[in-house]
Amino acid sequence: MLFAYLVGVCINVSQEMGGNPRIDEMGIAQDNGAMEGKEIRLGSAATALWSITTTVTSNGSVNGMHDSTMPLSGMMEMLNMQINTWFGGVGVGWMNYYTFIIIAVFISGLMVGRTPEFLGHKVEAREMKIASICGTTSSVYHFSWYGIGCLSVCSCACICGK
Repeated sequence: MLFAYLVGVCINVSQEMGGNPRIDEMGIAQDNGAMEGKEIRLGSAATALWSITTTVTSNGSVNGMHDSTMPLSGMMEMLNMQINTWFGGVGVGWMNYYTFIIIAVFISGLMVGRTPEFLGHKVEAREMKIASICGTTSSVYHFSWYGIGCLSVCSCACICGK
């Protein structure tokens, strides 16, 4: 879990400190990195660190707009929101962690050809149905709102003629 968090931090900080290449093409200096949507008193490096930390821990705090991050940084934030298991919020991390463990035990049991067992109990159809529902609900929730947002932006652009 810590390794995945540190990889996300390294990617995010390097992307945000590198600045936006489109703004570089215009000849605008970006000594402090990509500062659009970031808090001025903290800078882009601290905002990049916090955006990964807040999406990993699901605590809901922000010090910069997630929409204003560079594309790879935004992908890391969305990945953390989807997986929601690295450290988790209040009670959320363990639930998702055990969901993924049950799915992995079930699949590995099928690959080996034995009845899957976890902590001395058989993992059967009922447990798999519950784990599948829990595993997909978070992804569907996050990405459906993302899709609705994209559609509303596209429809606004079509209506306005832009």
